[in-house]
Amino acid sequence: MSCCCNKLPRVSLSRKAIFRATVHWNDNNKCTGAHQRQVQWQFFRNKTLVYSTAFASPAAVLPIGANSTYLYLNATNEQIVAVLIGQAVALSEGDQVCVQARVRNCQNEYATSNKLCFDAEIPQSDCACSFVTAFDTDQSGNTANPPDGYLATGGQLVFSNGLFNPEGEDFSAMPLVEDDRLAWVTFDEACSSEFSMAEITGTTGNVPIPGDFTGLPATDFLVFRNGACQRAFSVSGSNLTPSGPASEPSDLWNFVRLDAGGAGSCTLRRITINAAATGTTFNLPAGYSADNSDKWLLFVNDLLQYPSVNYSVSGNQVTLNQAADSDAIWIAAIV
Repeated sequence: MSCCCNKLPRVSLSRKAIFRATVHWNDNNKCTGAHQRQVQWQFFRNKTLVYSTAFASPAAVLPIGANSTYLYLNATNEQIVAVLIGQAVALSEGDQVCVQARVRNCQNEYATSNKLCFDAEIPQSDCACSFVTAFDTDQSGNTANPPDGYLATGGQLVFSNGLFNPEGEDFSAMPLVEDDRLAWVTFDEACSSEFSMAEITGTTGNVPIPGDFTGLPATDFLVFRNGACQRAFSVSGSNLTPSGPASEPSDLWNFVRLDAGGAGSCTLRRITINAAATGTTFNLPAGYSADNSDKWLLFVNDLLQYPSVNYSVSGNQVTLNQAADSDAIWIAAIV
């Protein structure tokens, strides 16, 4: 029997403008610390649990929707669908999506709410843009020279051995050697979108998010730390918390998003395939395949992967040339 009460906690879920979790802790106010009363959100597809948040205190920021907390989920159906797709959940038009809250107290006593459900509507992108990529090697010196025929449209991202170079084609800070594998990423000539970039350095702990990126969903921009692309991080307000070590003053943080211009609702989005993958062959997220390989870039952990060199793609499957060993595999896609 619990030392603080003789009733289990209870939770119910309601929705008007927002999802609201109403909790009766039944603990005689003996479990009041942030680590003692905790809430979790669970999401189901056709009655199968497909995604759960971590447990957190009721007042903690829930990074879904706008200004959500763990008691108040302020998200539209479309935003919830986008979060699930970003977690590599395969959704089809009309799938039933259900939301449920779960709570636990300091005695590790659990309660689960009722489910609230809706039919998924899969957003159809009217984005007309595609990536254009180019690759080269056997270069040395301070400048990377793109292959003949390559034309940067709307800016470009330049990589060496999978790492982003914030100086573009200028490698004077770390001159190229002939073994370096170079990659250029830009847009097709018909695309009116462009890369929008910002740089932060000299910060300790959390990283302030540049103004043009504040308010964007955390999945809808890329973040590079000293050239390494970050798959996972958390955003609260105008601050980014790294998933690894805290930022140091010497770290260089680069933020990259898509400025759609007149190209429709184009967005640059990170979509996880497998956060801890083992093996060589993996299914791409729903809607991505060899047929639209110009819509996505493949990353393993924090490195851009090069086709043929690092992986091959057939149908909706990618096959890595080197087997993954608890590695994070994900794509950056134009949606």
